[in-house]
Amino acid sequence: MTPETLSYLAGAMDSDGYLGIRKSSQRARLHDCINVNYFARLGLKQVTPQIPDLLRQTFGGNITFSKSKHVNRRPMYVWNIVHRAAIDACRLLLPYLRIKWQQAKTIIEFHETVTSPGVNTEAYWFAKKYPCWMDAKLITPFDASRIMGYSTPYISKRAVKNGTLLCTQNLDDFDYCKPSIPEALVRHICSSWISLKSHPHPQELMDLKERYFQLMRQLNQTGIRPTS
Repeated sequence: MTPETLSYLAGAMDSDGYLGIRKSSQRARLHDCINVNYFARLGLKQVTPQIPDLLRQTFGGNITFSKSKHVNRRPMYVWNIVHRAAIDACRLLLPYLRIKWQQAKTIIEFHETVTSPGVNTEAYWFAKKYPCWMDAKLITPFDASRIMGYSTPYISKRAVKNGTLLCTQNLDDFDYCKPSIPEALVRHICSSWISLKSHPHPQELMDLKERYFQLMRQLNQTGIRPTS
């Protein structure tokens, strides 16, 4: 793709496009809880297919043909792209956007923030909230496994390795009888599992995603609405 093509498509998005964050929810059958998903979405609709088709050729996505319910309105060609492909499109379009650059920048920031290492674990948010957690009451990996209902204490080491639990120990010489895991974090994780009947996303992460969602709604209040 050339700078001329990106500049041309950025102008089209500034005029007729939509850049936003979509929120969807569905009930998970296995755990009987509500899963809320947030993802980037770009779209454009026009009465002719040339620009929607060029957007698809350049960034991917799909095109649908939407007929209007109103007799006097012409049918529209609708281009949509979501998730990671939408993020990549924002990065390419950002230098050329003149009106909706802030939407593109916010979408990129949203993606980088909510996918940063460890952000999807309770331990990440616990450490941010309690930076001196090592000075709090610590329990042994054996006791942590028992409280959390693990079938074997060896799972606690795996939980430390994958970031589910914080620990003051080095994994190379892991001692299952040494107090090294914050009890408050273990209790918090257990209460989260019970309240949502599942291993949920941390509430702090969901609140962060919701703030980005509301911010994008504000940015688009006076702009073009999502294509449907």
